[in-house]
This record gives sequence, C-alpha cells and structure tokens, in this order.
Amino acid sequence: MQTTINKVNNGNGSLAMLMNDDKLYKNLKNTLSTANNLLYDINARPSRYINVNIFGKKQKNECPPLPAPNAND
Repeated sequence: MQTTINKVNNGNGSLAMLMNDDKLYKNLKNTLSTANNLLYDINARPSRYINVNIFGKKQKNECPPLPAPNAND
C-alpha cells in the first residue's frame, strides 16, 4: 500500500496523472458528459441513429440532439 501511495505522490502512473493533472480531469469530465448526452439522445430518438427501411424514402430528421436532463452537473 505504501508503494502505491508513493507512486501517486511522485506522479507515477495513471491514477497520479488523473489526481495531479487538472487538464486531464477536465477533458475526461467533458468526454463523459458528451457520451452521456449522446446515449440520452440515442434513447430519446433511436430512429435518428438506427434506420431500417425496406421500402420507401429515408426521412431526414433535422432536429438538434437533445441534451441529457442533468447535463450541467
């Protein structure tokens, strides 16, 4: 356990980088927020992402993606 704590304190390893690098933390938080919004929009409008037509024309959906309800947290 002491070795692990020493590595984190010295800046070695992924956990240390996440704890000590503010830019990496912000980028990871933004990436997770974007992924959350995408998953929410896929659930809200699956036909926008998955379209199966056997006969007929493809309808265009010009609506912007919906943000997740808790996107600003």
